[in-house]
Amino acid sequence: MATSLRVLGLVSNGLEGSIPSELWLLTKLEGFLGLSQNPQLEGILPTEIGQFSNLKVLNLEDCGLRGTLPSELGQMDSLEWLFVPRNSINGTIPTELGLLHQNLSVLSLLENNLTGSLPSQLGELTSSTAVSVHSNQLTGTLPSEFGKLTSLTLGLTFHSNQLTGTLPTELSSILSLQNLQFQNNRFIGQIPSEFGLLTSLSWLEMANNSLSGIVPQELSALQQSLHTLTLQDNPLLSGSLPDALCQTNGTCTSNILFQCEGSYGLSFDCTDILCGCGCDCGTIGANSTQ
Repeated sequence: MATSLRVLGLVSNGLEGSIPSELWLLTKLEGFLGLSQNPQLEGILPTEIGQFSNLKVLNLEDCGLRGTLPSELGQMDSLEWLFVPRNSINGTIPTELGLLHQNLSVLSLLENNLTGSLPSQLGELTSSTAVSVHSNQLTGTLPSEFGKLTSLTLGLTFHSNQLTGTLPTELSSILSLQNLQFQNNRFIGQIPSEFGLLTSLSWLEMANNSLSGIVPQELSALQQSLHTLTLQDNPLLSGSLPDALCQTNGTCTSNILFQCEGSYGLSFDCTDILCGCGCDCGTIGANSTQ
């Protein structure tokens, strides 16, 4: 076994079978370890992964991983990318991931089978530009500590889980954030007026929750950057949408993690208590998408 290897990339090679246990003996890897886009592989992340103390990029997207995330991931002090989306990983998110705060730039755990609550310790990842945990089975509330992630630019995505409680006003501290998605959850309460401070947002997706109260006029401040705003399937939202939001432009610029796909523009339910943007109050059951 070539135990002196520094970089190993086996991306998109049609590999099959079990990930060999000998792979986890390559502890001198210091640049990149990639097995992504090999869906016919299968295996687990062993506790030995913590010995990869010099590794900078761990890319294990869609490579048949199962089992749980070992707490020893928190020992990978040099890690800049922890990228393990689209696998069959279950169990909870280790609180020890918060120990990676010095260098970790991207954390992607999306489209797995993760359960339990979001650890407040993830709020310590203050060097991160993107955190994606959407499309899992996470429960509990959204910790206010996530408001400390002020280096986030590319995205913060929680959508398609089973999260509850109110939306933390502390998220308004992430002033450079471009993508905030928490649709398809069970959030309640009002949309924080402080979200109007997030003037770099391109995506703000809040559809299919149980949000209530008036859509805050402060969201008008987002008109220069916003191209996608979703509010539909929140039957308790009320008031008149700010006129500036009617001009949501529907254009999209892809970035390294979030591609342009799906519908854009403004989407909301036109009801007798929520109107504006060409939707007359008192018109029940019509949909408006601009």
